[in-house]
Amino acid sequence: MRAALVKRGVAITPKRAKVLEILATSDEHPNVGDLHAEVQRWHPSTSLATVYNTIELLKETGQVLELEFSAAANRYDGRRPDSHPHLVCLECQRIDDLEVPEPEGIFEARDISVVPARAGNALGLLSSIEPAGAILRRIIEEAEAILTKRPSELLSR
Repeated sequence: MRAALVKRGVAITPKRAKVLEILATSDEHPNVGDLHAEVQRWHPSTSLATVYNTIELLKETGQVLELEFSAAANRYDGRRPDSHPHLVCLECQRIDDLEVPEPEGIFEARDISVVPARAGNALGLLSSIEPAGAILRRIIEEAEAILTKRPSELLSR
């Protein structure tokens, strides 16, 4: 991330460096508010504009993936900035990377999410509070059901 910004002539200030560090190490898919609060723990004078501007630069250079939601704040993935599927809990809004082999182009083909999302790579699979084991089983079953379909079947949804 740092190298891409330096290549564009962007100064890596301590505040920007902290945003980069959080995005590069977080598996939580933070939103701007989360990032701002965490950066302020280290640099209290950090403005929201600094975080937004840093995110924009990272998006422009392909260093962060933005997950867009119509009913919630956009979230960011700096660990895997490439397009890939995510599991989204409809109760707690937790987002996890879905680690499965992707049939080529299936997730770029169409928004197959069941949550209000504009990103073509968000899968909302949970809609009720269940014990952790039941949630995990349901995630696996629903992800497998989606991944066993041909792209043409997904497009007809």
